[in-house]
Amino acid sequence: MRRDDGRERAMGHYSNDTAKVLQEVSKHGLEHRSMFGLTPLMMAAEAGNVALVETLIERGARLDAVDSLGCMPVHFALRRAFKDSSYAREKLGPLFALLCPTSIDLEVDDKRLRLTRAQGEFLLLLLMVARVHDLHAGVKRYHGFQAAHVDESLLSAFPRSVIPEERRRRVYWNGVLARAEVSSSYKPARKLWRRERQGHYMPSTVGVRVAGEAGKPDTYVPLDRLLGCDILEEQGAPDAASRAHVTSPS
Repeated sequence: MRRDDGRERAMGHYSNDTAKVLQEVSKHGLEHRSMFGLTPLMMAAEAGNVALVETLIERGARLDAVDSLGCMPVHFALRRAFKDSSYAREKLGPLFALLCPTSIDLEVDDKRLRLTRAQGEFLLLLLMVARVHDLHAGVKRYHGFQAAHVDESLLSAFPRSVIPEERRRRVYWNGVLARAEVSSSYKPARKLWRRERQGHYMPSTVGVRVAGEAGKPDTYVPLDRLLGCDILEEQGAPDAASRAHVTSPS
């Protein structure tokens, strides 16, 4: 049985049995983890259960909790929306409004700065994190993240409340990618991703604030390590020839 199949079976009641989920929360806590390392809010987001998401947030569930690959609850909603147009049209709007954090705190060259929802880098970082693991087939990676991964055609089912009209064109995303790359002279420097070659980017070592668990303080973790990219790259680092083999984003 594939990991995804096992996870779907383990979280099946998150779609239609809110009472069972809340019983589990009462017994184990709001931030208890499933066998796959997911919090109830992450699973409710992926299931598209808007009412359950509302209830969990009202009870204090953390929007900034991350799984073992650095994904917050909002990333689970975005990732499913890319794969399921019905989910994108019917569920993503209300879920994004509930789950999207107001800001993301970064540590760049020993300086702290904050990305907010109004900034293009904020939205593109959310989308990149939601899609970056799709670049790997197992541990082998064949290309970097591209503006094509958030192409207008792929965003067609996303509501305008999530992706405004002016942010749906590839030229816009190309500009955001260029100004926030490590070698950019744009100020303030955000250095969110590194360019491997023209049009191909991967998360950088910029520090991202991560919520502490079980009363522990929040910490800043390098983005590439937070997303597990360092492990994947070590096990299956692409050489020049394999990087030249670019497949079309889907």
